Amino acid sequence: MKNTSKTGLQLMLAVVLLLAVSMSLQAGHEKPPAVVTAVECPAPNPGVTVQSTNSISFSWDAVSGASGYKVWYYRAGDNYTHPECTTGSTGITFSGLPSGNYQFYFATDCSGGLSDYIIIDILM
Repeated sequence: MKNTSKTGLQLMLAVVLLLAVSMSLQAGHEKPPAVVTAVECPAPNPGVTVQSTNSISFSWDAVSGASGYKVWYYRAGDNYTHPECTTGSTGITFSGLPSGNYQFYFATDCSGGLSDYIIIDILM
């Protein structure tokens, strides 16, 4: 009988605690907080427009909402990484390139939000 009273008391305390927590949560919030969603920033769709032995040009369609585009490249032969370029146009040319394997990276800048990078592998 003693164990039954103790179990009943524990159950009653749990119910009171649950009600108290529920009331305090309801009193603090009239409605649930708004969910903040990230601004979607689509990646550009670059393509090679002209390629010669030591230069290459790319172009892409304008992306709605873009404030600019970030472009850079990596050259595998000597592990050279070109500094990131920011452009407002929908095309870029790199010249004076020695032969080698390159990876060109392109992303859209949407007022601080950056798209995923698109990577194009080129053998010069």
